[in-house]
Amino acid sequence: METKVTLDNPISKIIQSDQIILNSYSKNITGLTKQIGGIAFPSSPEEIINLVKHATKNNLSLYPISKGKNWGYGSKLPVTDNCIIVDLSNMNKIHEINEEYGYAIIEPGVTQIQLYNEIEKRGLDYILNCTGSADDTSIIGNCLERGIGYYSMRQDDVLNFDVILGNGEIISTGFGNGNTNIDHICKYGMGPGLDGLFFQSNFGIILKMTFKLIPKPEKITMISCGLLKEDNFNSYIDCLRDLRKKGIIKSHFRIGNENRSKSTIIPILQDIILKQEDIGIEKAREKANKIYDKNIKTKWTAIGPIYGNKNEVNSNLSAIRKVMSKFGSVEIITENKLKFSKEILNAFRFIPAFRDKLYLLNAVEPLIKLSFGVPTSAALKSINYFSQDKLESSIDPDSQKSGLWFVAPIIPFNNQHADKLNAYLDSISKKYRVECFISMNMGTENYLQCVINIYFNKENKNELDNAYAYKSELFDWLLEQGYYPYRVGIDDMNKIIKPDHTYWKLVHNLKKVLDPNNIIAPGRYNF
Repeated sequence: METKVTLDNPISKIIQSDQIILNSYSKNITGLTKQIGGIAFPSSPEEIINLVKHATKNNLSLYPISKGKNWGYGSKLPVTDNCIIVDLSNMNKIHEINEEYGYAIIEPGVTQIQLYNEIEKRGLDYILNCTGSADDTSIIGNCLERGIGYYSMRQDDVLNFDVILGNGEIISTGFGNGNTNIDHICKYGMGPGLDGLFFQSNFGIILKMTFKLIPKPEKITMISCGLLKEDNFNSYIDCLRDLRKKGIIKSHFRIGNENRSKSTIIPILQDIILKQEDIGIEKAREKANKIYDKNIKTKWTAIGPIYGNKNEVNSNLSAIRKVMSKFGSVEIITENKLKFSKEILNAFRFIPAFRDKLYLLNAVEPLIKLSFGVPTSAALKSINYFSQDKLESSIDPDSQKSGLWFVAPIIPFNNQHADKLNAYLDSISKKYRVECFISMNMGTENYLQCVINIYFNKENKNELDNAYAYKSELFDWLLEQGYYPYRVGIDDMNKIIKPDHTYWKLVHNLKKVLDPNNIIAPGRYNF
């Protein structure tokens, strides 16, 4: 049922209650449903201020989203019913890119591809710390959920925020709270650090953020280290950790199992084949599988950038190859090598084997370029891994029949914990008759930030119920083992929030101060 709200100008100009619009925001890849009270489309800080005042006056709840691409965790949906979704997509201005100090001041609607294109357009000597999500996802949205880039944790890239609190006040964190010359170059100001209050919280709405750029290294290579035999998994994990501890690997490598690799590459490969050959989706999928199985035989694959000065990179590559080659193939790819390989394969594409390899190289190229700071939406095609549908990167995954949940635990970085999680996932996946998809991302030398994918057909009630039961049992087991998630979906907030816990009591008390009327995102990382 649609919630009726009385709107006064100028608020009525930016809030929509049309049922068609509400329905479009209700669609989501998880299959969840929520009642939505309206959609607001502010274009300026002044309009957000008016929204907060209006919500206070009329006892309304606001649920801010940057772009609403929180796929696998709830997408655009609020935690509680009847919120007005505040879509900040129209606030997409890049206020400044400072070449001397390497930062960008951006609004919530600024996307990865938007900032990347601006850096390239200006010919700046910086690269973007990409995540593996789509190129048109919000940088601020991902930072607030503590996403992980290839070069650093996204929260570490944040230098300061401008925020409107639920009580209507506007503050700047760090040295942004005073008239200084170091607002955007020194993360920590005087007094208590307040920026941490706005990661995974519901205290306010971000208006602007200062985002750190990465100076372009002298040399970047992408390296892929495969594991051929599952029996060597423990040693494989130990060696990767040792390389990270020694600083030979500095970036946040992705360590994915075979299913994770297949689900990412095969749908991209299928679409490439469809564009080149008139054979239909079913035969294209069959051919994609054959090409993959013929060329990629690893059970696990660790990938990421090695960067620094030339001598450092060459030394580190040699050390990695020496240690990791005993487990399987070690592939080193530079931008020049990638270009040269494509030219050779293209020249001999009249030979079927060379043409197939060219298809595969074209499929993995956008994934490789993530290590060079180039965002891509290619991995979105993995959403339709089990279906015969063709998903173009421009299509909203929330509108597809394919469903997806993410469960994202953090585990200690050693072979015992990695093997324990892997074994349990194998067991529970068999129980629910689903396949296991997991990526273990290097957070630091001490922990792995994992992402478990649960795929299903959200239009099939049996599959939807089975996926939900699988996720629920998995989530409970992870909490029992002390493997807490680094982010959660909107339906799992109640599993991590403990009203009787001192920590969450303090969070709740802060909410009373910063948002006394509980206007902003009720229930989000709070009780």
